[in-house]
Amino acid sequence: MIILRLENVTKLYRTTSEQIIALNQINLNVRKGQFVGILGPSGSGKTTLLQIMGMLEQPTEGKLWIDGKDTSQLSVKEKTTLRHEKISFVFQQYQLLPALTVMENVLLPVMTFKKDKTLIERAEYFIDRVGLSHRRNHPPAKLSGGEQQRLAIARALMNDPEIILADEPTGNLDQETTTKIMDYFKEIHETEKKTIIMVTHNLELTDYMEQTYWMRSGAIVNDLKLKIPE
Repeated sequence: MIILRLENVTKLYRTTSEQIIALNQINLNVRKGQFVGILGPSGSGKTTLLQIMGMLEQPTEGKLWIDGKDTSQLSVKEKTTLRHEKISFVFQQYQLLPALTVMENVLLPVMTFKKDKTLIERAEYFIDRVGLSHRRNHPPAKLSGGEQQRLAIARALMNDPEIILADEPTGNLDQETTTKIMDYFKEIHETEKKTIIMVTHNLELTDYMEQTYWMRSGAIVNDLKLKIPE
């Protein structure tokens, strides 16, 4: 089953003096439960592609389907609802709220801090799963970079998304912490059957992925498992 599909997706940015092609005729199918890597150098369009997949950006041309729905036919409200129901994000910069505790950050996707026993138990489950139970009442500033990224993963799981979009989630981490974070993603993929689409420039991470693509100048130029373009 195809859960995410892009058809001839192009993204243009215009300035007063030039037109920049960020994405050029992207065609891509992602199957439900697949772990996909999008690789390439800085400026190749990886993050823009991920933002379009998450409906944070709109394509200039082409279409995006999520779970069989043509997102170009949806209202802003319908897109917001679809995003909340189907998608979670993990960013390189974590995007945690500094004034909130670990527990409160994990509860954020369900948008409540009420004493809902079921939600609190669910949050505690994910906090424990990423090894942060001893930090549950601490603010993000008290956590290491690796702990903050684990917190971001726990938060991403809170609303039980079908798709996790991860943008350079290990970009700021050392090798040891990178391995731990990728092991968490692997566990999520295998046990929760989540669809994971990860943008990275780190070729060493491809062993975790089922399908990998190389981007250059806004286009997908090859399947990385077959050949790395010169």
